[in-house]
Amino acid sequence: EGLREPQQVFAAWHRDEEVRRESSSGGAFTALAQAVFDQGGVVVGAAFDEDMVVRHVLVESCTDLPRLRGSKYVQSEILPDLYRSIADGPEVEARVKGSRFLARALAIRDEPEAIRRLEGIREQHRGATHHCWAFRAGPPDHARERHDDDGEPSGSAGVPIMRAIHRERLHDTLVVVTRWFGGVKLGVGGLARAYGDSAREALAAAPSRPVWRTIALDVSCAFEEIGTIEAAIQKAGDAVRDVDRRFDPAPHLRLAIRRSRAEAVRSAILDATAGRARVAIAANGEGE
Repeated sequence: EGLREPQQVFAAWHRDEEVRRESSSGGAFTALAQAVFDQGGVVVGAAFDEDMVVRHVLVESCTDLPRLRGSKYVQSEILPDLYRSIADGPEVEARVKGSRFLARALAIRDEPEAIRRLEGIREQHRGATHHCWAFRAGPPDHARERHDDDGEPSGSAGVPIMRAIHRERLHDTLVVVTRWFGGVKLGVGGLARAYGDSAREALAAAPSRPVWRTIALDVSCAFEEIGTIEAAIQKAGDAVRDVDRRFDPAPHLRLAIRRSRAEAVRSAILDATAGRARVAIAANGEGE
């Protein structure tokens, strides 16, 4: 309950503790997890940490499933930091009563990039009758959306393309459907079906891509503190998505931290070094 963004949420549970303990290394849970990985998704599961507190952890391959032990309901601390997008997909073609439809789903970061990519398709297919499109850019809490019918009857093209994006719970995604008129009018309903079907086919052909929302922390310290800081980073686990290390002239680390865990990681580093390390949110530190 309350997990709005994932398209599907699978769960495997059994009253018998022995079954639960073994479920992460075989059986239905492994099959479900593999299906999620095959679709470019991630698995979030419950596990005991070293203090025997149940927390959600990220599992990125079936070989890591044995990390999941124990089960009880806890509020997810991973899903608010994660949303679903795509990588660029191939062109997908369809013909409806003589009209040719060519659709493509593309990865974008913001509205200016969506417009640039749209103009590229218009230039590539200058002889087409219509270039209808929709995009959704940005994370779930402040997504920017636009769509356009490009001369088709109002609501017959841009809206069904946008519905296809919503249906897949996608962000940072642009879909362009180009049409060459074939001499037979399809009507508003026929156009909506054609554009919607083309958009869904284009999205199905595009590789899925998870996007992490992170905050960059800059950490500066003396050389003798490096081991302590590395241990704190290791303990933070999958809350740390990336580390850039530089040691000239003095140690400096830039950490990409899951947004919801940034303050906890910052505090952990300060506590571990008794405040001797300098930890600050980097300029323009939030990213995806």
